[in-house]
Amino acid sequence: MRINELHLQDFGMFHDYTISFDPQAQLIYGDNEQGKTTLMGFIMLMFYGDQGRNSKFNLTLRKKYMPWNGNKSAGTMTFISGGITYRVEKEFGGTQRKDRVRVLNLTEDKEVKLLDQEEVGQYFFHLDRDGFEKTGFISTVGAFDGDGKDQVTAQLVQNLAQTGDEDVSSEVVVKRLDDARFSLVSRNQKNGRLVDAQAQLTNLQDEQQATKELLTEQNQHVDDLKTLAKKRQKRDQLKEQLSKDVELRKMDQRQQLLNALVESKHKHQTLSQFPMAPNDISDFIQKAGNKVSAARDARAELKGLSANTESQQHILINQEELAAVKQQDKMLKTLSNLQQSYSTLIKPLGEKYNQTQQHIIDLSDQLAAQKQTIEATKADTDQYNQWHDKLEQAYQSEQALKVQLGVLAEQTKAAEEARSGRQRSMKNATIAGVVIAVIGLILSVVIGVAGIGVAAVGAAVLIYGIVNRSRIAPVGDNGQSALTDQLTQTQNVEREATEKMAALQPKVDAHGQAENAVQSVTVELRSAQQNFAEADQAWQKAMANWQNQLSTMAYQLPELTVTRLGEMDDALKQAIKQVRDILTAKLAEKKVADVAAYEVAFQTQNAQEKRLAAHDRAKHAAQDAENTVVALFKDFVPKPTTIAESEQSLSRLKTAWEDDQEAQRKVAHMRAANGIQDDQAQLEDSLAQQETGTPLTDNERRDIHDQLTSLGQHLDEHWYTIQNQIKTPDHSIDELQGMIAEQTENVKRLQMRHTALTTAVRMLNETLGERRQNFAPKLRDMVGKYLSVLTSQRYDTVMIPETYALEVQSDGAYREYRYLSSGTVDQAYLALRVAIANLLKPQDQEEAMPMILDDILREYDETRAQNALRFLGQQDDQHQLIFFTCHKHLCPLAEKVGFKVKTVGSLSNGVEG
Repeated sequence: MRINELHLQDFGMFHDYTISFDPQAQLIYGDNEQGKTTLMGFIMLMFYGDQGRNSKFNLTLRKKYMPWNGNKSAGTMTFISGGITYRVEKEFGGTQRKDRVRVLNLTEDKEVKLLDQEEVGQYFFHLDRDGFEKTGFISTVGAFDGDGKDQVTAQLVQNLAQTGDEDVSSEVVVKRLDDARFSLVSRNQKNGRLVDAQAQLTNLQDEQQATKELLTEQNQHVDDLKTLAKKRQKRDQLKEQLSKDVELRKMDQRQQLLNALVESKHKHQTLSQFPMAPNDISDFIQKAGNKVSAARDARAELKGLSANTESQQHILINQEELAAVKQQDKMLKTLSNLQQSYSTLIKPLGEKYNQTQQHIIDLSDQLAAQKQTIEATKADTDQYNQWHDKLEQAYQSEQALKVQLGVLAEQTKAAEEARSGRQRSMKNATIAGVVIAVIGLILSVVIGVAGIGVAAVGAAVLIYGIVNRSRIAPVGDNGQSALTDQLTQTQNVEREATEKMAALQPKVDAHGQAENAVQSVTVELRSAQQNFAEADQAWQKAMANWQNQLSTMAYQLPELTVTRLGEMDDALKQAIKQVRDILTAKLAEKKVADVAAYEVAFQTQNAQEKRLAAHDRAKHAAQDAENTVVALFKDFVPKPTTIAESEQSLSRLKTAWEDDQEAQRKVAHMRAANGIQDDQAQLEDSLAQQETGTPLTDNERRDIHDQLTSLGQHLDEHWYTIQNQIKTPDHSIDELQGMIAEQTENVKRLQMRHTALTTAVRMLNETLGERRQNFAPKLRDMVGKYLSVLTSQRYDTVMIPETYALEVQSDGAYREYRYLSSGTVDQAYLALRVAIANLLKPQDQEEAMPMILDDILREYDETRAQNALRFLGQQDDQHQLIFFTCHKHLCPLAEKVGFKVKTVGSLSNGVEG
C-alpha cells in the first residue's frame, strides 16, 4: 500500500491543509509545534477510529486534535492498494460509532461497503489497531526486556515464536482455552455453562410436564365455567320471569283495585239515590229502626187490647203489680235495643279499633326488627361493597397485566431468536477455527512453517468465535418478572376479595331483604295509622252515643272499654235474660200472654170503659207511631204508606249503606296492602300502557324458586373463584417444545465445544514446542542480517534463547543487550522491529503496509544515522516509508541515500512547504 495524499479539512491546528507523499521513502521535516505529530495522529485515525485514551492526559486522539476553529474534525486520505486508487472520506464524531466514513474506489468509480463497526485498517491490512502499531508504526527506540522501554515488543516476539501470531500468547491461549473449557464444565463437574444448560434442559422438561398437567386441570376448569355459564344464564332467565311476574302481579293488583273502585263508585251511586247525606244515614237507620220498633210495639199493644177487650177475663191485678210489670217490660225493650245497637254498630267499631291498633303494633315491631337487622349488617354490607370494588379493580388490572405480559413475551421471543442467530454465527466461526487449526496442524507436519501459520489462523478464528460467543449476553426478562409478580399479587387480591365476599354474602342478603321489608312495612304502617285514626274517631263517636243510651235506663251495666268488648256482649245477654225471666214470671203468675194483656186485664177488672179508652189510646198510639214512621220516609221514592213499606225502604237503605261501607273498606284494605294511592283515572291510564300477560301461579312461582335454590345462591362468586384458578402457563407446549429442542441443540453444541476445547488444548500443547523451534531461527537470521547493515558488519549474529532476551555475538561470544552500548542496543531494536514487520506481512498481500517512523534516530550519531537511513532506504521496495523528524541534520543524510525530503512549513497557505 502507498499513501498518496492527506487533506486535513479541519483537524487540530490544520484547516484546509493538503500534503502529498512519495510512493517510496521520504523524510518529513519540521520544527516543533509545526504539526508532525498531528499528521501522524490523522493517519492513525483515518485507518483506525477507535484509538483508546492517552495515558498521560486521559484523552482520546479525536479529543486531543479537536479543530482549533471549533468546526467538526474532517478530512480525506488517498492511497493505492493492489493497483487500485482509494479515497477515505471521514467526518469525526464524538466516538467511533458516530463517525461518518466513506471508502471510494476511484479506479472503478464505486463505493466500498465496510461491515458494521469495521475499521478501514482492518479491511485493508487484516490487522486491528494494536497489530498495526506493532508492525507499521515505530515511534520510539528502546531496550528489549521486561524492565526496558518496549515490553510490548518483547511480548510480541514471544507470541510470534510460540503461536505465529503477534497478538496471541501461547500461555494466554492455553489459559483461555482452559478457562473456556472449565466455563463449560468446572473441575468438580458441578458448575459450568454445559452443566447449567443440562440443568436448564431438565427444568424445561419438568416445566413441560407440569404445563401438560396444568392444561389438563385448566380444561376441567373451562368445562366447569361452561356449566356455570349455563346455570347463570338459566338463573338470569328465571329471575327475569320472576321480575316479569312481579310486574304482572302489580298490574293485577292495580286491576283489582280499579275493579274495587268501580264497584265502590257503583255502590256509592246506589246509596246516593236515597234522599239524605251519606254522613246522616247511620243515625237515620238507628232512628228509623227505633221508630219502627215503637210502631210494632204499638200495633202489638193494640192487638193485645183488642183481644182482651173481646175476651172475658177476670184477672186481679193491682196498680203496683202493673207498674212493676211495665217497668220490667220497658227495661227489656231498652236492653234489647241497646243490644242491637251494640252488636250492629258499637262492637264492630271496637273490633276494628283493636284490629287496626294491633296491626300498627305488629308493623312497628316488624319495622324495629328490620331496622335492627339493617344496623347489624350495615358494617358487613359496607365491607362487602369495598371488597367488590377491589375485585373489579383487580380484575381490570389483571387483564391489563396479561396484555403487557403478552407483549413482553413476544419481545423476549424475538430477542432470543436474535441471540440464537448470533450464537449460531459464533458457533460456525468456532467450528471453522477448529477445522482450520486441525488442517494447519496436519500441514505443519507435512510442509512445516506454512502449516503452522494456517493452524495459528484457525486458532485465532476459534478464539474469536469462543470469546465473542461468551460475550453474547443472555436475554433479560425485560420486566416480565416484575409484571408476573404484580399479576400474582392482583390474583391474590381477587382470590381474597372473592373469599371475603362469599363469607359476607349471607349478611348482605339479609341486609337487602331487611331494607326491602322496611320500605314495604313503612308504606303499610302509614296506611294502618290512617285506618286507626278513622277507627278511633268512629269509636269515640260510638262511645258518646252509648253513654247517652245508658243514661236513659236504670239497669247497671259494666263499664264499656275497647279491650272488654266480649264482656259487654255477655253482660247484655245476661241482663236481658234476667229481666225477661222476671217479666215472664210475673206474666205467668197472672196467666196472661204479654204485658199488654196484663195491663188490659188490669183495666178490665176496673171497668169496661177504661178498657175501651185504653183500646182507643192504643189505637191512636199505633196510628201515630205508624204516621211517624211513614213521615220519616216521606222523601223516599217510592214513598211508603205503611209500616211494612217503610220497613222495606229501611231495609233497602241499610243494605245499600252496608254495601257502600264494605266497598270503601275493601278499597282501603287493598290500598293499605299494596301501597297504591292512584285514583281511578290514573289506574286506567297506567293499565292501558302496560303489557298484557298472565301472572304466575303459586305453584309456578314455587317451582321457579325451587329451581333457583337448586342452582345455588353464589354462582357469580363460584365463577370468579374458578376463573381466578385458571392460570396462564409461562410458556405454551409448542414454545416449550421449541425451547427444549433449542436447549437440546445447545447442550449438544456445548458438549461438542467442550470436546473440541479439550482436544485443542491437548493438540496446542503438543505443537507449542515445535512452533518455538521453527520461528526463532527465521527471526534470528533476519535480525542478524539487518543488524549487520546497521552496524557496518560489526555485528551480524544474534540469538533469541528460550527466555527471548536478545543476545548479540561479539568476539565469538553471545552477550546480552545490557552489556552493549546504548547505540548498539537501539540498532538491534530497530533491526528487530523491521524484521517483525516484514515477517508479519500477510502472505496473501503482494505489498506491505506503509511504515510510519516517528523520529526514531534522535539518539543516533551521524554515522549510525547514515547507516540507519541507508538500511531503511533498502526497505522501500516492501514498504512506503514516511519518516517524521524535527532534527534538520538528518535531511541531507536522507537525501544522500535516496529519501525525498519535505518540509512542513507555514500553515496559512494550506499546503506543505
